[in-house]
Amino acid sequence: MKADADPDFDAGPDRHAAPDALAAGSDRHAAPAAGASGAAARAGAASTAVVTKPPAPPLSLVAMLYCGMFGLPLAMLALPIYVYVPQFYAQRGALTLAVIGAALLAARTAAAFIDPLLGWWIARAGGAYRRFVLIALPPLMVGYTALFHPPALSGLPALCWFLASLMLVYTGFSLATIAHQSWGAALTQRRGERGSLAAVRESCGLLGVMTAAVLPTLSGYDALSYAFALTLLASAACLLWKAPRPPLPASGMEPRGAASRPGLGADGIDLSGDAASRRPRADGVDLPGDAASRRPAADGIDPPGDAASPWPAADGVDFPGDVPSRRPRQGGTDHGWKAVAARRLAELSAPFRQRPFRALFLVLMVNGVAAAIPATLFLFFAEDRLRLGANAGLLLLVYFASAAASMAAWPALARRLGEARAWAASMLVTAAVFVWAYWLGPGDVLSFGVICAISGLALGADLALPPALLAGVIARAGDSGSGEAAYFGVWNWGVQMTLALAAGVALPALEWLGYVPGTGHGLGALSFAYALLPCCLKLVAAALLWRAPLRDI
Repeated sequence: MKADADPDFDAGPDRHAAPDALAAGSDRHAAPAAGASGAAARAGAASTAVVTKPPAPPLSLVAMLYCGMFGLPLAMLALPIYVYVPQFYAQRGALTLAVIGAALLAARTAAAFIDPLLGWWIARAGGAYRRFVLIALPPLMVGYTALFHPPALSGLPALCWFLASLMLVYTGFSLATIAHQSWGAALTQRRGERGSLAAVRESCGLLGVMTAAVLPTLSGYDALSYAFALTLLASAACLLWKAPRPPLPASGMEPRGAASRPGLGADGIDLSGDAASRRPRADGVDLPGDAASRRPAADGIDPPGDAASPWPAADGVDFPGDVPSRRPRQGGTDHGWKAVAARRLAELSAPFRQRPFRALFLVLMVNGVAAAIPATLFLFFAEDRLRLGANAGLLLLVYFASAAASMAAWPALARRLGEARAWAASMLVTAAVFVWAYWLGPGDVLSFGVICAISGLALGADLALPPALLAGVIARAGDSGSGEAAYFGVWNWGVQMTLALAAGVALPALEWLGYVPGTGHGLGALSFAYALLPCCLKLVAAALLWRAPLRDI
């Protein structure tokens, strides 16, 4: 949504705007009242001034680290959920493999359909990403503890605990991830810089993944839980208090619903301690309980009790971000829930109106399934097919360490070839190398280590380039500065669906084909699902990406 096309944006404080420009734009919608002070009159007279902002300075490496460190605990959470959880509950004997797969499919599908709603909710706040990072912290902490420290249960109680813990973790994870990724996408639209920022964030994530890969082998899940809690709180503090805030939309307009008090900025959260200053009302009087920055009524006076509710649009339907107004709609009629539902559905599906996004989303889905299947089956393949035992965690470490080593190389290659072509090249490398895992057998530790190292180098592109491409698509659509969350909500819906399909289809299918963990039965089906099927999907994704209209993004 472009700020200059929406009447519900008003000028607000921005780190890129000059003080004089802020003073001029602070009362854009307010007509000076007859008895208003001279200062208020001058502010109203100057409200038509165009806000011009100098280009944002380049992001320093320290600023990128403050922003990216939050990816470390999120990755520490993601790896155990996607890799360890199936085997963790299978070994406890409380649930069968088919039940675990069905539960994961149900939970991830539900989480997938929640993600666009979370993205829409965040987008309504007009860039208030810090607020939602704070909201996500409690469910992350509680859900992770419940998932990996369950009570001694079996049967239906164990399944209910498993599902409830998964849903709590998925909700917190999705909320934190969408807010964090949207924050990064809003910080810069420079082609090289957005790739570097994504690489820093994903490098921090890889450090979290490597920590999660090693700690359970060395110290068990208790140590992993303590490490997750400490890194989550520390990195959240760095993100909330040290990371740069996203600039306002390019026109200098502030999304409606964002607070315009000193010390809050576009995110609407006062973390500086300055809660005393509110923007005055249109009549020059700030009444107790008034929400900051409301659009005044036509007579210049808002009715009591109309907190945080801008005046509804002429069509009688509030704009996104509105709290429903208590004042009757114009004409005294209500369009009903069908009109509101149709409008909200249109908002949720708005990213799909962009052809580049549709093409990128299709690539995400196919490539995501290709990556999610071996991630779900890794421990089963390592222990039953290769007989690696404790070495499985070390090979995971090799895989993700290789990805971390390549994180700087892929953005550099993308600057020469373009992000789409560089990503397609990484898919071809992965397919050419990973296919050899199908022929491995017991004791082939060295060969599997080489495969892990080379395919890990290609993984760096999967982590760094898709978010950078998405940021470019958002910028091309003109939605930078306030609309990122809607895109990332749909994006994370796709990610969740790929994981749901990988677990909910692959695990029951393997059981149906005769694979039983720990018995040696059905190993051929396991090798096919782990190695050959993902390589075929990688080739399909590379072909789709090569034909997608993304080369000039």
